Amino acid sequence: MPDIQYNIRMIPRTYFSPLRLACILVVSWWLTMANVAGAYNITDQQAYRVADSLPVFTFTVPISASSRSIALPVWGTLGEPTQRQFGYRFFSETSQLAMAGGIGFILSDAPVVDNEYLLTPGQSATFTIVLIGIPTTDAAAQQISARLTSIPLYLGSDRVPAPYTAAELRNFVSDKVTVR
Repeated sequence: MPDIQYNIRMIPRTYFSPLRLACILVVSWWLTMANVAGAYNITDQQAYRVADSLPVFTFTVPISASSRSIALPVWGTLGEPTQRQFGYRFFSETSQLAMAGGIGFILSDAPVVDNEYLLTPGQSATFTIVLIGIPTTDAAAQQISARLTSIPLYLGSDRVPAPYTAAELRNFVSDKVTVR
């Protein structure tokens, strides 16, 4: 069997054309940027009723920091979120909603620095978003669901915003729970 040797000169020059090289660089950059913050998938989602009248919703998400640190909030708000808060709301598709307010926070074993969870490059952690609804005292039976409206994430020490996209936030809608 003959010994075949390949030489770089055998590859046509058009293989390394500027357009092909540019495409390779763009795809490489995109794959690198897509890998900056990994695992935006919900691994568990629950809706609970506590003492007949308190709806509690949880979303569990693993997050990994690749080459840059990731900061995310500890606290949530029903109002307009700040850079250090995530946003959420309660809603009902089947009954009139009668809510006095709510409490939202994230649980994790990740370190907290300046009131934010901070993952250093290469670090991973699991985050459980907890939303507790507070119905009005005179509320009739109602079916309540919860939705996250924003989850800000910041990359690196220069805090480049990398929030969950609208498409990703569509996954953060709970099942409904009936409270009295």
